[in-house]
Amino acid sequence: MMDSWVASCLGAPEPVNRDDLERIRPELFNREILEKRQLELLNGILCYAREKSSFYRERFPDKQITTFAEFADLPFTTPEDLRRRGYEMVCTGADEIGRIVTLMETSGSEGLPKRVYFTPADQERTVDFFHHGMLEFAVPGDRALLLFPGNSPGSLNVLLTEALSRMEVKARIFGFPKPEDYGRVSEEIVSGNFNRIVGPPFTIAAIAEYSEKAGMAEKIAGIVESVLLAGSFVSEQDCETIQRLWHCRIDEEYGMTETGLGGGVGCKTGGGYHLWESDLYYEVIDPDTGLLVPDGTCGELVVTTLNRQAMPFIRYRTGDRSRILPGPCACGSILKHLERVQSRPSVKKYLR
Repeated sequence: MMDSWVASCLGAPEPVNRDDLERIRPELFNREILEKRQLELLNGILCYAREKSSFYRERFPDKQITTFAEFADLPFTTPEDLRRRGYEMVCTGADEIGRIVTLMETSGSEGLPKRVYFTPADQERTVDFFHHGMLEFAVPGDRALLLFPGNSPGSLNVLLTEALSRMEVKARIFGFPKPEDYGRVSEEIVSGNFNRIVGPPFTIAAIAEYSEKAGMAEKIAGIVESVLLAGSFVSEQDCETIQRLWHCRIDEEYGMTETGLGGGVGCKTGGGYHLWESDLYYEVIDPDTGLLVPDGTCGELVVTTLNRQAMPFIRYRTGDRSRILPGPCACGSILKHLERVQSRPSVKKYLR
């Protein structure tokens, strides 16, 4: 449960008992306090973006919002804006940029890429999120094998490695395996005694299927305690395949490049994800009308980054389809509870 960490990020007092970080007194942190702080952060990012970005200066009026309903009246930012006017959305100088991620969609916009910019401070926030999110997944002394593409500075694998090192977990970057590499991955899991596997769901499911055909599934099942699925759409079929063959726990994290790769941490009790509400403000809209839908209704996720320096996203239409589950979660978290994302637009990612 990330409540205590999110609370501290939003300015709430630290828990008195550091051995019980999941608990924080309701009078110190509750939905009312959280949402009041989020409204302040929304005004802050609107002011920052208008001051630093020609795109946002043109898009949003120079005034304070007093309610979330007023915020919902502001125009959307879209992937088309990012493709065609992305550089106008940048709020820092070129010398302050630490990382650029280029995304090529499989269709639309005449092949124009989306480029997302990050400062080192933006990426440090992601490392901090991964660190605290991984506390739900691993413990000191674990060994994790990472199967995402890329190992250049600032890449997902490198950020995860830094986050895991802060909790004394040894991470090994294998990289994104092609089908001809599945045997090598299976052998490395066994030889390296990796009890945590992190990567895209369809890739890990395919490796599990390979291990069955190669007669290695049972041996791997005796080593792997859990897998963390992230980086792309998580299907029920992939989860069932991994659990059937490796008999391990399935953990999930939600995120996308535009949110800084983080977004939400899987809930072991209620399923779905608890959202990173100290850094991201989520809305769910009817994709046809653009109007907000009530909790419990499926729609398109719209996200606003609350602290991004290089490239803020304000009311950004993600294309992801899901819903905010109504009522309190059985785990006791007060963070918004997002159902597993049902669909996501297809992209090819090129990291540089």
